[in-house]
Amino acid sequence: ALRRQWVGFGCDGPPPATFAAEQIRLLTYTSMTAGSRGFLFESASSLAESDEDTRIRAMSLELLNLELDLIEPFLAGGSFVSAIPASEPGVVGAILQTDRARILVPVWSAPGAQFVSGQSAGNGVTFVVPGVPESNDAYHVLPGGLRPLKDRRVSGGTRVTLDEFSLTALVLLTQDALVYQSLSQRAELIGARAAQLARELAGAKLQQVERIEGQLAAEIGRAAAEDRWLSDARQTLQSCAGAAASRDYRTAYLGAERAMRPLRLLERQRWQAAIAGLSRPVASPLAVCFATLPCHGRLLKRIGQSSLGEDRLTGGDFEELGRTLQSGWRHFQHPTAGITTEAGLAPAAAHDGQYGLRLSALPADPNRAAVLAESPPVWITSPEVPVRQGELLSIQGWVQIPSPITGSVDGLLIADSYTGETLAERIGETTGWQPFTLYRVAPESGTLTVSFALSGFGEVWLDDIRICPIENRQP
Repeated sequence: ALRRQWVGFGCDGPPPATFAAEQIRLLTYTSMTAGSRGFLFESASSLAESDEDTRIRAMSLELLNLELDLIEPFLAGGSFVSAIPASEPGVVGAILQTDRARILVPVWSAPGAQFVSGQSAGNGVTFVVPGVPESNDAYHVLPGGLRPLKDRRVSGGTRVTLDEFSLTALVLLTQDALVYQSLSQRAELIGARAAQLARELAGAKLQQVERIEGQLAAEIGRAAAEDRWLSDARQTLQSCAGAAASRDYRTAYLGAERAMRPLRLLERQRWQAAIAGLSRPVASPLAVCFATLPCHGRLLKRIGQSSLGEDRLTGGDFEELGRTLQSGWRHFQHPTAGITTEAGLAPAAAHDGQYGLRLSALPADPNRAAVLAESPPVWITSPEVPVRQGELLSIQGWVQIPSPITGSVDGLLIADSYTGETLAERIGETTGWQPFTLYRVAPESGTLTVSFALSGFGEVWLDDIRICPIENRQP
């Protein structure tokens, strides 16, 4: 769905075939720490192709498999103990435990990392791990070998300090010499290949960032610290090549990770500037990854030089129930025991005029709080709106959520029929009335609908929903 939007917007050259290696890594490690025992990556194209995107995807998966093999005994036979915060905001560590050892798996999950991860690195990041025997030692598990870490008994457990941390890490806590020896041997066996893959991934990222940054610099000017960050990445890659030549694979792997940091800083700075005028990054399909930011910039320029055409959506003002129903608005419910849902027009839900749409899903017994909604209890879908292939459309409206939605991480889902949940707007709470806008291109002639799903428990007010074409201004 996302690639169809990219093609429809007419990006220069073929759109990216995959997301950045950081996104694949974050997805894998997040799933791993949630208790997954195995991973299936589905693909519409072969990993044997020689283009840059496929090479990055293949190398990313191979490197992840090497790392997963390192801690396979913990994934296959261990148990999840708990998740603990770190001294660095946005970093959470999951603890996996076997009879003889523990593995701490820190993951950097800062807001927006699913789009562009940012530097996602730090020095001196600490964790207080509960329940660790005093005789245990801590080691940073790296391809090529294990590195001892500082640890100290403190109130609440053992404080472990990662002197260098980038995106994800593996930390062994054990007193068992056999466990240490086994993991050391595994790390040494994968050292050469893992270091090579990490260096090639960093080199590929450097080339990609230089190419995209060149386009951005030509269109909107150079970024702050651009030259220094690119120079740091090049120099660090050269130094880790020397470490690999001397067979110091642990240092070479760490060097490749260090080379990624300034590149991610540059990507994040560009991305944050690009989304500054959007209600959410998903408002533009071109703003959800670094590689399409030049095309996103051209989209914003086009929008600025255009005007909204006539609203094609009937009944989006929610002023008359009969007109709303006759125009084709549909109401759906997912019957669930213990949950009461409602959908209707109400004066309190009006942003403009006399009425607005009110959606609610509440526990049938107010004294018994609902914990989690597995499926959206209630949602509505708009009438079908006719569109022509290649048309640029604006889906917009107003939403107010009087109290934060509970029982769901998605809150209110606003999804169009072209991209579905992939690029859905997710709003869990608002301060008063809040506007939203989604820009979409029609990949083919036909119809477009938009759905509003209350995925948890609470109340949502909607009003003034419109679907308008974005048209060039007449000279």
